[in-house]
Amino acid sequence: MVSEEVPLPGVDIAVEATGSGSAPSLGLKVLRPRGTLVVFSYVWKPEALDMGLIHMKELNVLGSCRSHKTFEPCLELMAEGQIDTECLVDLDVSLRDYQQAMGRLKEDKANTFKVVFTPSS
Repeated sequence: MVSEEVPLPGVDIAVEATGSGSAPSLGLKVLRPRGTLVVFSYVWKPEALDMGLIHMKELNVLGSCRSHKTFEPCLELMAEGQIDTECLVDLDVSLRDYQQAMGRLKEDKANTFKVVFTPSS
């Protein structure tokens, strides 16, 4: 009898790109054994990592601060409409309405992270 491998819960790779202090720990928790956490953002106020979890699950933690030769291809993909940039913005407001945006950032942190300010005409 041949047994099929059942995939373990979790992911093979997690990329931290928020800068949140708790994000690397969350990334470690969602990894499968021998998975890799890529810390892409600079984490200004880091929380301690669970070294036991890293050891017991044989996890890899990789730091990355550059995206070598990716800027131009990304711009091209955006220009071609192949990347949906709408999902990257939570709020788009005129510079004139910056107070509204700042209020929303303070009051609705769970749903407002990225704000784009556009010049007022």
